[in-house]
Amino acid sequence: MIAFALWWFLGWLTVTVVTMPLRNAVADLDRLGGREVEDVELRTADGVRVSAWHARASDERVVILFAGKGGDRDANRAEATHYLQRGDSVLLPDLRATGNSDGDAVGLGWTERLDVAAWIAFARAEGYASIGLHGQSLGAAAIVYALTDGELGIDATGGADDVAFVVLESCYADLFDALCHRLPFVPLPALSLFPVVWFGERALGAPLERLRPGERVARLGTPTMIVSGDRDGRAPIAEARAMFEASEAEVKRFVRIPGGGHEDLWAHDAATYAAALDDFLATVDDLAAAGESRSE
Repeated sequence: MIAFALWWFLGWLTVTVVTMPLRNAVADLDRLGGREVEDVELRTADGVRVSAWHARASDERVVILFAGKGGDRDANRAEATHYLQRGDSVLLPDLRATGNSDGDAVGLGWTERLDVAAWIAFARAEGYASIGLHGQSLGAAAIVYALTDGELGIDATGGADDVAFVVLESCYADLFDALCHRLPFVPLPALSLFPVVWFGERALGAPLERLRPGERVARLGTPTMIVSGDRDGRAPIAEARAMFEASEAEVKRFVRIPGGGHEDLWAHDAATYAAALDDFLATVDDLAAAGESRSE
């Protein structure tokens, strides 16, 4: 009886620790990439106040960058600077329960899909005709969930007109597998981790079978770039490659970062990452230009 109670307690404790808020004060920033930075905030569909930096370099396209678990808006500053230098505006949000944003729990990408939807709505209200989405780990999963959740009104399964591209870095393919990759070996994980799954599904408000970005990627019609480190033990490159193969996007790229683990891959190898990103964006822009020519 004691062992059974301990088993369930450890399941509850694991979920509590994994979803614990990671808020920390983010210092003000006046300029980024030579552009003025504006602090903006909004409320998501479920009422959570979230905040971001907004730097405008263009009225045409904005790229929204979402950090991974534990990262705030500052984590994507280098990537954002690159986009600004290319002439794109940027939004760098703190996802819920992180940085300066409110929120009672980290949702491992699922509840954060509401943040993604809210920032897309913000970009549309600002008049941007084109929106790019760039996410790391949890942030990447949140993008996939948002674009494939028909209830949020985005629906990029056929290629939403104003969602120009997505960049998915170190995205987990299956939440249960991602948990197993982060824990020491346990025998019969489906049974051993049952309490974790039980408490986790209730904390996130979704059954485990819905928390599989690897399956959802196949439904995206938006140009997609998948980035993976070949030494990533938490979101293995084999899973990233499978996601890429499953994608039916007209334009897609797979980028391997040599020696990269589950980390900031831009910081690990900016040259490889930036070259691949620029090549991908050139193709995206060519596709958009071709579409405009056909419509004239």
